[in-house]
Amino acid sequence: MATYGKECNVPAYNKDKGELEVHNYHDKQNLPENTTFYDSPEMHDGKASASPDLEWGEVQLNQNGNICPNCGHHSMEFLTTGLFD
Repeated sequence: MATYGKECNVPAYNKDKGELEVHNYHDKQNLPENTTFYDSPEMHDGKASASPDLEWGEVQLNQNGNICPNCGHHSMEFLTTGLFD
């Protein structure tokens, strides 16, 4: 938590590799080409709930309906695990 203002690792999709990656959200300008964070509307099926399911600062992810890097369908979900305060 000491680096929350400088480091926020968020899932991203690398379209060239067809792989899920994790990148620092605060370092968007250095994001690899053809890589998109999962908070982008294009990464979700558009059936978003009234409020995001997972939220951290300016990052907002939907739990269901995300593009699966394996099959390309909107079938991937994010699950929350861990301890929060």
